[in-house]
Amino acid sequence: DEDVDGGRDDVRESQGDARAGSPRRCPEGLERGRAEGRALVGRLATRKFGAETAEQLFRVLEDIEDPERLAEVADAIIDCDSDAELFARVGG
Repeated sequence: DEDVDGGRDDVRESQGDARAGSPRRCPEGLERGRAEGRALVGRLATRKFGAETAEQLFRVLEDIEDPERLAEVADAIIDCDSDAELFARVGG
């Protein structure tokens, strides 16, 4: 039998392997992405609560490595009405 798809399955498999393996090959890229995420969350905090609150929040953010946890902090910034409520929710 002839290969009907012209070998595209092999290409997809190799692309999938490369994507799955890239975090192990490029830890600098992961850290850069985390730093950019932290900076964005800090910017949200600055806009909503001011620079002092954002500086306090950065102490919490610098320990976060999980993208989902970072997203939860961003959600809390949007949802909370005061910095006290924000820190009660996210810690710090």
